[in-house]
Amino acid sequence: MQGGASMWSAFLATLPAATLTPILWPDEERAQLLRGSPVLTEARAREAALRQEWQELAAAMAAAAESTATYPASVFNEQAFLEVRQPAAFNVQPSAGMHVPAYF
Repeated sequence: MQGGASMWSAFLATLPAATLTPILWPDEERAQLLRGSPVLTEARAREAALRQEWQELAAAMAAAAESTATYPASVFNEQAFLEVRQPAAFNVQPSAGMHVPAYF
């Protein structure tokens, strides 16, 4: 990755780090705000699926890592995974689409 040297750096910097979907809300708040809504059940199911996916990924990383420095917990952790993966889990679509080549 090229980081700040990438031609896409300025564009990527404008994107939010995470969106605030019900997947990331504390369950008590989610239950109160979504009471009676089918979104409550769906958000809980998707959160559970994401947490399961993280467990499987974490196990694979642990098995593949030569040391804990390979995948530092400060970067590779469940909360970071949820914040990165949850837009895909809720099918959040960007307001503008563009092709970003793999070399960015």
